[in-house]
Amino acid sequence: MNRLSNRRYHQPRRRAFSLFEAVISSLLVGTLMVSATRAVSSSILSQRRMADRSKAAWLADALVAELHQQSYMEPGATSSTLGRETGETSDSRVTYDDVDDYVGFSESPPKDKDGTTLTNLIGWQRSVSVQWVSLNDIAAVSGSETGVKKATVTVSFNNQLVLTRIIIRTKGG
Repeated sequence: MNRLSNRRYHQPRRRAFSLFEAVISSLLVGTLMVSATRAVSSSILSQRRMADRSKAAWLADALVAELHQQSYMEPGATSSTLGRETGETSDSRVTYDDVDDYVGFSESPPKDKDGTTLTNLIGWQRSVSVQWVSLNDIAAVSGSETGVKKATVTVSFNNQLVLTRIIIRTKGG
């Protein structure tokens, strides 16, 4: 009996986590969780920005394509003015027949040319400005006819500029 009781006392004790080890492990796991959460949120934000940029490009490109279909000046006119002519309203672009009809154009939410509101675009805005510019320097704005018009299409989401597209139209085509 004495031998058995001696063995019990000489067996190595099982070691448990100390409080210090538990605290360090918890801090390490917490730090890793915070880092992982930040990485995931950064990825989600990046994906959201890319999706917004793609949507903005689609909206801008549709309006740019529409502008490319318009003539430089009012059909049949011999001189050009900037702005809509009689009968052309900002409510519908169906009657727009030249680039400068888009002067001051702005819409929110975006619509088709016939005025039908595009779906799922709440918070999006499109606008167009048209100016005469110098043939040699499209940054040089002119107050009179130069034979060159610059149309700037801007797309915003919740009043934050997302994308700008510029097209140049000339009198000669």
